[in-house]
Amino acid sequence: MWFPEAPSSFLSKVSSDNTAQNLEVQKERLTMDCSYTSCDVDAVYYIAAKQSERLQFEFILPVDVSVVTNINGLSSVATVSMIPYSISDRFNDNSSTKAYKAIFTGRLNAGDNFIQINYEQRLGLFESDYGYFTHSRFTEKFTYALGPLKEWQLAPDFSLDITLSTPKQRPDRDGWSLFKKRSISCQLDNSQQIKKGDKIIYYSRLDKQFPDELVCYMGDTDLLGRR
Repeated sequence: MWFPEAPSSFLSKVSSDNTAQNLEVQKERLTMDCSYTSCDVDAVYYIAAKQSERLQFEFILPVDVSVVTNINGLSSVATVSMIPYSISDRFNDNSSTKAYKAIFTGRLNAGDNFIQINYEQRLGLFESDYGYFTHSRFTEKFTYALGPLKEWQLAPDFSLDITLSTPKQRPDRDGWSLFKKRSISCQLDNSQQIKKGDKIIYYSRLDKQFPDELVCYMGDTDLLGRR
């Protein structure tokens, strides 16, 4: 049984061609600190601008949540509203009939800038091993659309740092087991996975040849092997 959640996305490209040519994304740092049901998403974009300009930014969300933004140290709360198409109209996902747009404005200075966005995203859940004589177990799924990033002008040495963490301890919903251990699978190049404190941490650094979509699974290692 599948309990889906649609993806959120990277910032959409600024609509003005003149403005778009003024901006270059140098790198992105995408961090997801997850529980068993949701992730705290923190996305930081490092952008070089040729000239100072006040701009409006937007990105797509699957749910109406509070979005906190920070542009060069100035914090604000984005305006979130429903838009008249579904997630599946824009991204490769048929699990949602609604989509929301977060909009915020701020000034980018000539030279180096950063834009930070923070919000909560629910996880999709896939139920396995259910039945009369077995205890159900769940695999969590996090999805993030990276494709919109490719519409921007990227620096020649652009890098995308992805870090995702999840609790090391198995959740009570999956039943007790001495032999089963949790893990993370995102199927990205140049990745590593470590255990630190009560967390499992997955890290990957990508260049300009990154995929259109980030899909990560979290759960018992044997279940991830079935994905």
